[in-house]
Amino acid sequence: MKFLYLVLLLFSSLAATAQSTKTVTASLGYAYHTVKEQRYTSKYRDGTGFSIDLGYESANERVIHRINVAYKSSTSGADLPSSTNNQWAEIQYDYLRTTKQVKGLYLGGYIGTGIIYTERDGPWNDNNIISYTQWLSLGVSSRWNRRLWNKPWMTQLRLPLLSYRTRPSYGSGFPDAFLQPGTFSWREEGLIGAGLRSGRIGSLNEFTKIEFSSDLFFSIGKKGWHFGTGYQFIGIFTGDEKPLSLFHHTIRLIVRRL
Repeated sequence: MKFLYLVLLLFSSLAATAQSTKTVTASLGYAYHTVKEQRYTSKYRDGTGFSIDLGYESANERVIHRINVAYKSSTSGADLPSSTNNQWAEIQYDYLRTTKQVKGLYLGGYIGTGIIYTERDGPWNDNNIISYTQWLSLGVSSRWNRRLWNKPWMTQLRLPLLSYRTRPSYGSGFPDAFLQPGTFSWREEGLIGAGLRSGRIGSLNEFTKIEFSSDLFFSIGKKGWHFGTGYQFIGIFTGDEKPLSLFHHTIRLIVRRL
């Protein structure tokens, strides 16, 4: 809640930005991923799904403020006896400033939080355990605004530098702090608080989330409306005893209003 309050506080300051352009963006994408969740298997599994993004930004020649909310859903190993359902939600805030050396290049940082929740759906209940990855990250962010075929072309890159990452205990679906004597409860009382206390602070050794996107826009209809198409790649790696490795590709359609 404190993080969301901070984001909203920063977000509310955008209204005071002089001579800025406000942009609302929505996108829907088809996703293909390769994932190895070692709590389930030592092999990579493929899957497909969809991705939804909603964004708002305020930008001028010097600074870009952007907030983005994303939701992704997919299924891994649908053709196998035990498939895995994946749900993914996150919110990110970027602060970028222009560079004098390269035209259209903005550099800065971001803060983001999210969760990936996976559930195995197989014929044996003992193996149908859940898994999850929660994170709160601070990192570097960049955007390069150019033109391709005389159309707006936007390329973005994000990389976390410091993260607080939570994963389940090695042999259980519960977090480590919840399994301590005097804390565990079959009624799952205090589970959320214990989960928040079970995280690890680290850099790329604990949590890596490489995010790259490239989008091309075309004017449509009335002035200020743009239609776009683009590609997004996200690679996630965790540094625990049974790590998660995820490669997520999305081809998306985008609508934005300036």
